[in-house]
Parts: sequence; structure tokens; C-alpha cells
Amino acid sequence: HPPINTTSFIGQGTISYFKLISQMIKAHTVRNVNRDVFFVRLGGFDAHSDLMNRLKTSIADINKSFDAFRAEMIAQSNYDKVTVVMASEFGRTITPNSGGGTDHAWGGNYFMFGGGVKGGRILGEYPKSFLDSDPTNIGRGRLIPTTSWDSVWYGIFQWYGVENEDAMKSILPNHGNFGCFLLTDIDLYRDGTHSIPGCDGVALSFDITTVLNEPRYLTGQEQNKICEEVLKIAMVETGQTAKCLIVGQKIIVNYTR
Repeated sequence: HPPINTTSFIGQGTISYFKLISQMIKAHTVRNVNRDVFFVRLGGFDAHSDLMNRLKTSIADINKSFDAFRAEMIAQSNYDKVTVVMASEFGRTITPNSGGGTDHAWGGNYFMFGGGVKGGRILGEYPKSFLDSDPTNIGRGRLIPTTSWDSVWYGIFQWYGVENEDAMKSILPNHGNFGCFLLTDIDLYRDGTHSIPGCDGVALSFDITTVLNEPRYLTGQEQNKICEEVLKIAMVETGQTAKCLIVGQKIIVNYTR
């Protein structure tokens, strides 16, 4: 591994992983690559008890690792070429349990940073209320997500160089489920230039009668099938690229005029 430029990587654990990543990035020319994806896993956050003490240790470890990595990327003149995304497989309850911890939930908040990231902002929809009467709260602060991971990764992959929509479908096969509710690299990065094909024009609403054998909402598969058929109609009528999404059982089609 090539020597790194700074002396910030002191210690074991998470910081050692970021030291290795820094060495790999520095050696990208020798490795003959111009893009990389690295994955670091850190446990210890499933704190059903003793939450505060466990977080003090874990967050201090993360802060130290991120500070060292950022300093090294700046020293390598690579900070503008790097995006770090913090992710979790599930959120936590807002209210504590009897053991001084939190339990499994759904929606959560996550962050990203990098030299080119348009930071200092909260994207997505902040909860309007944490009361049990709020429709996005299904109990104890288990919040229903309002922004999909597909939305976040859509803009990141645009920045990463994925411009072809067919390629994006291969990488993010479910991003079509969210219509124009996706973040672009313009939303995420200071030098972003991409929009969403079919989402910079006019929005249309379609009324379609669907006969079901019982009163119920459409399933995700049924919504996707209907959108496929509606997009065929929209392409014939407009000759333009379009996006389809069903919100509240209403079909919304966006196309570029």
C-alpha cells in the first residue's frame, strides 16, 4: 500500500478501514481504475439498552475516522472526488424503552458528505409531528419513510457518471416506482448538471376505472402495470419521455413539452 499523506490515522477499528480506503484511492492509477465503491460496516448501534453510553463511544469513533479521512482526501487533492454516505438498514423508535434504549423502527435520518456535496441542508420531508395522531407515526415514533433510498442513490449515481436511463434501471430497478420524486445530482452536488428525464415539463392526471373483486388499494405490482400502460399512451400522445407515479390512487404522469 502506498504511504498516506497525513498522520491522522491513529488507532484500530473503524479508523483503520478508512486508512486502507485512503491507500486504495491513492493507488487508483496503479490499480488502473477511475471509480471505486468501498463499504465499511460498523456495529454496536442496535442499542436496546444503555443507549447514551454506547453512542458516546460509537459516535466518537466515527467522528475520529471521518476527520482523518477528510484530512487525507484534502491532502491527496481527492476530496472533491469523494462522497461518503452513512446508511442503516432501519431506523429507531423516538421514545425509549424500559432499558434506556430504543427499539427497531422504520424511517430514519442519514447523512452524506464530500468535497463536492452541496451540504448544510436537510432534504426530504421533516416530520410534521411526533404525536401518535400523526399519520406518518405508527407508534412510539416509528415513522413511515417519505424519501426512498432510490431517490438518494439516483443523484449519487448521476454524479458517478451514470447518464443512460436504461443503465439507471439496471442499477436502481425500483426507482421508477417513485416517478419524479427523486433527487438529482443538481440537488446533491454543487456542480450537478442532470435532471430526471420526463420530469421537467407538464404534469397530467389520468382517471382510469379498474374493476376489482373487493374494495382495496392497488398493490405495488398493479400500480406498476397501470403505469406501464399509461406511459405507452403518453408516448403516443406526446412523443416525449414521461414518468408515471400513483399517489393516493391518482395516476400522475410528467412529460417534457
